[in-house]
Amino acid sequence: MEESNIPSYGEDLLKGQKPKYMVICCADSRVPKGEMLTGFTFQPGEVFTISNAGNCYFFNKETFYYGVEHLRIEVVLVCGHNNCGMMKAVIKGGDENPYIQDAINTIKNEVFGGTLPTNDVDELAKENVHRQIKLMMKDEVVKNTMDRGMLKKLIGLYYDFSSRKPELYIINTNGKRLEEKLEWSELKDML
Repeated sequence: MEESNIPSYGEDLLKGQKPKYMVICCADSRVPKGEMLTGFTFQPGEVFTISNAGNCYFFNKETFYYGVEHLRIEVVLVCGHNNCGMMKAVIKGGDENPYIQDAINTIKNEVFGGTLPTNDVDELAKENVHRQIKLMMKDEVVKNTMDRGMLKKLIGLYYDFSSRKPELYIINTNGKRLEEKLEWSELKDML
């Protein structure tokens, strides 16, 4: 990395973090985590991220609650993506590794209620985002922070790189399902 591209930490960042956004993304290396919110000019302190296979907030509840309660995150974004390996594993139904199998079972049972709504990987990834937001809206911590006006929005995103040039879709806002294509620049404006 060129020295001119290395971020600088101002006094405020040295004292602590105050990100406005939390992004919960799949751990897939093809998904750009917090960079999607900043037009690929990500700077330290802007976006609090959680990353795991299947972009499930409840796999990292301690981190999620820390962000929502202590960092006072205002907007939580859950981002699924096309060709998701965890959704493929959930459809397949099994894995030799017991930890991965536990995650598959948890997603199938806690997110999808034991029955998958589709066997299409990409449609299941979108449905997973919708259901993650639905689960969050029932979560007492989320309800309390929203009632107090701290947490303002829960947004579902779908990142599609199938045409080689990534496209981002907003598919859910506070539990309302949408299917509206966004331009990269529009995402920050709607937040």
